[in-house]
Amino acid sequence: MLAAGFGGPTGDAEGAGAPARYDRGAGTVELPDPLPTDAQVKDPVFSVLVGLIRADLYGALTRERLEKELAGRNGRSRLPYRRMRELSRAPEPGGRTATVTLVLDSALKLPIPYSILWYHPGRFATSETCTFREWMLGSVAVPAPRPKGASPPPPVTLDDVHLFALDHGRIEVDVDAWLDKLLGGALDDTTVTGVLLFRRQGRWLAVAVGYNKDGKGRAGTFDFAQDEIVFPVPAEMKAVAREMRSRLESLIAGGRAVGSE
Repeated sequence: MLAAGFGGPTGDAEGAGAPARYDRGAGTVELPDPLPTDAQVKDPVFSVLVGLIRADLYGALTRERLEKELAGRNGRSRLPYRRMRELSRAPEPGGRTATVTLVLDSALKLPIPYSILWYHPGRFATSETCTFREWMLGSVAVPAPRPKGASPPPPVTLDDVHLFALDHGRIEVDVDAWLDKLLGGALDDTTVTGVLLFRRQGRWLAVAVGYNKDGKGRAGTFDFAQDEIVFPVPAEMKAVAREMRSRLESLIAGGRAVGSE
């Protein structure tokens, strides 16, 4: 749920109103009513989450508050949001980093709610609490894959980039064995270490990065407008995943191991 729910501005967020007040000492938080949304994001839950980040809001979103908001909106979400107790975002000094914490009613192990090749490919599991460190990177240029014998192509430009490192907790994807064997490295069991959210050519995308059981890098791409997993992964998104996985690990170097319980 959290893994693809944030982004930067593409214009005014609907219903954003005034920014929330966040008083670290007094714990005062006010989210606007109604909550902001992003019209480019198809899933109503993701639309709210992206809207909150676009409006640069901090505070705590409870399940009750989210359900109240969704009751007046069109569309149904595939996400297990009723298992969420609270999702909070708190600023860190300097204004370019934040802490994001997802608290569920218990650890989850559920079918992946999205399909690949018309088939739900397995299950995902999370700990009861997952805490992320967020970096707001603005625009990022990633070197594009260079075809053999060709001139270097222009870089892949990403806008409104938010990089989330899993600092505490666990997120794992368990792909059905027969599909894993059939597709090989194209689809694999993965321990997620971070999530990248950005706009590419005006379109909201998310890339989850991590490693398989053999320690090889793995990644998956999600398209918010189409509300679907992108498969097969385009070469440019593989390059983005490699570059941003490396950047994530540089940012957390010297700190606590990612994914620690």
